[in-house]
Amino acid sequence: MTGSGELTTKYSYSGGAKWVKPTGPLTKKDEVTWSEFRGYRTVVSTEGEGSQASSTTTTYLRGLSGTFDVGPAGHRTTVTDHEAHAGTAVEQITHDGGADDGAVSWSVTVPRSPWTQLLGPTGRRSPGRQGPRRSATR
Repeated sequence: MTGSGELTTKYSYSGGAKWVKPTGPLTKKDEVTWSEFRGYRTVVSTEGEGSQASSTTTTYLRGLSGTFDVGPAGHRTTVTDHEAHAGTAVEQITHDGGADDGAVSWSVTVPRSPWTQLLGPTGRRSPGRQGPRRSATR
Protein backbone atom coordinates (compact mmCIF):
# COMPACT_ATOMS: atom_id res chain seq x y z
CA MET A 1 0.00 0.00 0.00
CA THR A 2 1.24 3.44 -0.84
CA GLY A 3 1.62 5.87 2.04
CA SER A 4 1.44 3.22 4.74
CA GLY A 5 4.09 3.32 7.39
CA GLU A 6 5.42 0.49 9.43
CA LEU A 7 3.17 -0.96 12.11
CA THR A 8 4.89 -2.06 15.28
CA THR A 9 3.26 -4.74 17.43
CA LYS A 10 4.58 -5.48 20.91
CA TYR A 11 3.58 -8.22 23.35
CA SER A 12 3.92 -8.40 27.11
CA TYR A 13 3.12 -11.36 29.32
CA SER A 14 2.11 -11.56 32.99
CA GLY A 15 0.72 -14.11 35.39
CA GLY A 16 3.76 -16.35 35.34
CA ALA A 17 4.49 -19.07 32.80
CA LYS A 18 3.00 -22.39 33.94
CA TRP A 19 3.90 -25.97 33.11
CA VAL A 20 2.01 -29.11 34.11
CA LYS A 21 2.63 -32.84 34.05
CA PRO A 22 0.50 -34.49 31.36
CA THR A 23 -2.07 -37.09 32.34
CA GLY A 24 -4.03 -39.61 30.34
CA PRO A 25 -4.40 -43.29 29.55
CA LEU A 26 -1.26 -43.41 27.36
CA THR A 27 0.95 -41.55 29.85
CA LYS A 28 3.46 -43.73 31.67
CA LYS A 29 3.55 -42.55 35.29
CA ASP A 30 7.30 -43.18 35.66
CA GLU A 31 8.10 -41.05 32.58
CA VAL A 32 6.03 -37.97 33.43
CA THR A 33 7.81 -34.60 33.48
CA TRP A 34 6.72 -30.95 33.55
CA SER A 35 6.39 -30.93 29.76
CA GLU A 36 2.99 -29.39 29.00
CA PHE A 37 3.18 -25.59 28.66
CA ARG A 38 -0.02 -23.82 29.79
CA GLY A 39 1.08 -20.29 28.91
CA TYR A 40 0.66 -17.01 30.74
CA ARG A 41 -2.50 -15.81 32.48
CA THR A 42 -2.50 -12.43 30.68
CA VAL A 43 -1.16 -11.25 27.31
CA VAL A 44 -1.14 -7.58 26.24
CA SER A 45 -0.69 -6.85 22.54
CA THR A 46 -0.03 -3.23 21.57
CA GLU A 47 -0.21 -2.03 17.97
CA GLY A 48 1.33 1.27 16.98
CA GLU A 49 3.25 3.71 19.14
CA GLY A 50 2.60 6.88 21.11
CA SER A 51 -0.73 8.59 20.43
CA GLN A 52 -1.43 6.11 17.60
CA ALA A 53 -1.25 3.06 19.87
CA SER A 54 -4.09 0.72 20.75
CA SER A 55 -3.81 -2.35 22.91
CA THR A 56 -5.75 -5.45 23.84
CA THR A 57 -5.39 -7.26 27.16
CA THR A 58 -6.51 -10.90 27.03
CA THR A 59 -6.85 -13.15 30.09
CA TYR A 60 -6.77 -16.91 29.57
CA LEU A 61 -7.86 -20.00 31.46
CA ARG A 62 -4.96 -22.43 31.78
CA GLY A 63 -6.55 -25.47 33.39
CA LEU A 64 -4.64 -25.09 36.65
CA SER A 65 -7.65 -25.34 39.02
CA GLY A 66 -8.60 -22.55 41.38
CA THR A 67 -10.68 -19.46 40.76
CA PHE A 68 -10.06 -15.81 39.95
CA ASP A 69 -12.14 -12.69 39.24
CA VAL A 70 -12.65 -11.01 35.87
CA GLY A 71 -14.68 -8.07 34.61
CA PRO A 72 -14.84 -4.34 35.30
CA ALA A 73 -15.30 -2.91 38.80
CA GLY A 74 -18.88 -3.29 39.95
CA HIS A 75 -19.45 -6.18 37.55
CA ARG A 76 -16.78 -8.68 38.64
CA THR A 77 -17.48 -12.38 38.29
CA THR A 78 -15.54 -15.41 39.50
CA VAL A 79 -14.37 -18.02 36.99
CA THR A 80 -13.08 -21.52 37.68
CA ASP A 81 -9.88 -22.46 35.87
CA HIS A 82 -10.81 -26.05 34.95
CA GLU A 83 -8.52 -28.21 32.81
CA ALA A 84 -11.26 -28.70 30.21
CA HIS A 85 -11.03 -24.97 29.38
CA ALA A 86 -7.23 -24.61 29.14
CA GLY A 87 -6.37 -22.06 26.45
CA THR A 88 -9.80 -20.39 26.46
CA ALA A 89 -9.84 -16.57 26.47
CA VAL A 90 -12.10 -15.49 29.32
CA GLU A 91 -11.62 -11.70 29.31
CA GLN A 92 -10.64 -9.19 26.63
CA ILE A 93 -10.12 -5.48 27.24
CA THR A 94 -9.48 -3.03 24.39
CA HIS A 95 -7.65 0.21 25.22
CA ASP A 96 -7.29 3.36 23.13
CA GLY A 97 -3.59 3.75 23.81
CA GLY A 98 -1.48 1.61 26.08
CA ALA A 99 -2.73 -1.03 28.53
CA ASP A 100 -2.69 1.58 31.32
CA ASP A 101 -5.16 3.82 29.48
CA GLY A 102 -8.92 3.54 30.00
CA ALA A 103 -10.86 0.67 28.50
CA VAL A 104 -12.81 1.30 25.31
CA SER A 105 -14.52 -2.10 25.44
CA TRP A 106 -14.56 -5.00 27.87
CA SER A 107 -15.87 -8.49 27.21
CA VAL A 108 -16.06 -11.46 29.55
CA THR A 109 -16.94 -14.98 28.41
CA VAL A 110 -17.42 -17.45 31.25
CA PRO A 111 -17.48 -21.08 30.08
CA ARG A 112 -19.91 -23.47 31.70
CA SER A 113 -18.64 -25.95 34.23
CA PRO A 114 -17.60 -29.33 32.83
CA TRP A 115 -19.97 -32.12 33.80
CA THR A 116 -19.82 -35.87 34.03
CA GLN A 117 -22.63 -38.24 33.07
CA LEU A 118 -22.76 -41.91 33.97
CA LEU A 119 -23.38 -44.11 30.94
CA GLY A 120 -24.47 -47.73 30.79
CA PRO A 121 -22.52 -50.48 29.01
CA THR A 122 -24.21 -49.60 25.70
CA GLY A 123 -23.14 -45.98 25.96
CA ARG A 124 -26.68 -44.85 26.69
CA ARG A 125 -27.80 -43.11 29.83
CA SER A 126 -29.02 -45.66 32.35
CA PRO A 127 -30.91 -44.11 35.29
CA GLY A 128 -29.96 -45.76 38.57
CA ARG A 129 -27.20 -47.82 37.01
CA GLN A 130 -23.46 -47.33 37.36
CA GLY A 131 -21.58 -47.39 34.08
CA PRO A 132 -18.24 -46.23 32.73
CA ARG A 133 -17.59 -42.55 33.38
CA ARG A 134 -17.22 -40.29 30.38
CA SER A 135 -16.62 -36.57 30.55
CA ALA A 136 -18.12 -33.98 28.30
CA THR A 137 -18.32 -30.22 28.31
CA ARG A 138 -21.66 -28.66 27.72
